[in-house]
Amino acid sequence: MRSRACAAVLALAAALAGRPAAAGVVFEDDFERSTTTADGYVSEWDGPPNPAVMYLTQGTAHSGGQAVELRYLPGSSGASFMYRHFAGQDRVYHRWYQKWSPGFVWEPSSTKMTILRPRGGYPQFYPEVLWANGQLAIQAQVIAEAGWDARNFYQNQGTPIAFLPGRWYCIEVYVKLNTPGAADGELAAWIDGELKLSYTGREFRGDEPTDPAPSTAQIQAVAVSGHYGGLTPVPELQFSWQDDHAVSTERIGCRPVSDDFERSETTEWGTIRGWDG
Repeated sequence: MRSRACAAVLALAAALAGRPAAAGVVFEDDFERSTTTADGYVSEWDGPPNPAVMYLTQGTAHSGGQAVELRYLPGSSGASFMYRHFAGQDRVYHRWYQKWSPGFVWEPSSTKMTILRPRGGYPQFYPEVLWANGQLAIQAQVIAEAGWDARNFYQNQGTPIAFLPGRWYCIEVYVKLNTPGAADGELAAWIDGELKLSYTGREFRGDEPTDPAPSTAQIQAVAVSGHYGGLTPVPELQFSWQDDHAVSTERIGCRPVSDDFERSETTEWGTIRGWDG
């Protein structure tokens, strides 16, 4: 009886912490044990191709002592990208934490954050800061309902949230690919646990294997994206950070900030890195 009670308490604690149910987890990466290969790739990720502008950092993290830093150089089109591949899924939830440096200037058309896509081809889904006002949208590229063109999906639940630089946000995106030949696909997004975007009855992939977004397509990769672009180059040196990525076939949710001190270091001033003191 006692073991059953303990198991129930642990299950409740995990649910309250917003952690993925074990059966649904595709992968989790908090970057605490990540290393960089000789060619600049972050362990377990395919990339980045330009490690000068996307790399591991111990200077800013949502939890623990390490995250990924994206460096936006003036005059450039952004801060590279990297992919994490996994077994194909028809529906996925992707949760991560995102922060932008104080005074961050959004690109007038879009500032990308992540990508959900097949290993190759389409459809592709881009959670991004659309336009220059800091609002989340999801751009779906090469989808059946748009005649194999792109379509933007905006916040349509409650009052739209505009991101503010200088703080961490918990962002979770849900993509359900439609049954080939049926319009039963879905898109959803939560910001800090609050539903802000929800669309049902969508047709993303086509009826046939030969369609531009084929009936056989699945979500097989997630990307960290630093693409800044469309209209203008990066105007000034600025940064963003990503941490605590998770992909699951079940809702993930946010979790409290934690630090197991496994990778903690003491600075030259005697403070513990990531802590004020």
